[in-house]
Amino acid sequence: EDVSCFRRNLVLCERPQHWTQQRFIRVAQELQRELDVIKNRKVPDSVPFGFTYIQLPHQLEPGKIWPLFKWLDISHTYAGLFMRVLGGESAPFGSVQGSGAPRLASIKSYGLHGVPSIDTHMEDIGADNKWSNGHYNGFPVAFKVSKSEVRPKNIAIKVWKR
Repeated sequence: EDVSCFRRNLVLCERPQHWTQQRFIRVAQELQRELDVIKNRKVPDSVPFGFTYIQLPHQLEPGKIWPLFKWLDISHTYAGLFMRVLGGESAPFGSVQGSGAPRLASIKSYGLHGVPSIDTHMEDIGADNKWSNGHYNGFPVAFKVSKSEVRPKNIAIKVWKR
């Protein structure tokens, strides 16, 4: 008589199970089906071909996030452009909106003794006329505008394509 089984010491009295080959195959197939269901629920970690990734400063390059894929830095395609969300006064999607900045629209000067007064619009004063160097010596007033670009506060980003 087996004393350990008699005293309900089941760990000691367990008997090995003998599976048939058919039962083993059936259980393996059931486990494979369950694994397939789990795989189908998983979100794929693939990145579609042609995907564009915007890398902000202090963020990882896409090659470090998705090391299995080849990435091309296409920042030069958009070099110097500011990105603007579509809407408001933006240009239509995909088109480049020209630059613009506040500028002098007209000049008024009141003549001094012996000097005539002027009232002119800036369209009359440009690169191809008497004020092209920024100075006109016939009047007591002259303006010179610097060639500095007007731009909002910004930060450089990188654009990558798979």
